[in-house]
Amino acid sequence: ALTGEGLRDRAYTWTASSYLLLADEHHRRTSAESGSLPLPVDHASRTRTTRSRAS
Repeated sequence: ALTGEGLRDRAYTWTASSYLLLADEHHRRTSAESGSLPLPVDHASRTRTTRSRAS
């Protein structure tokens, strides 16, 4: 971060990213089981989408 160089250990980045994806899926599943449904995820950008109300 001080020099602007990229990460040296790309395996760590891959592992951390995988953990975050798995943790998100776990959270979404356990939230669904408890009756509290999370917002849907746009998997292309991994961002939460907004719910639209039916007219």
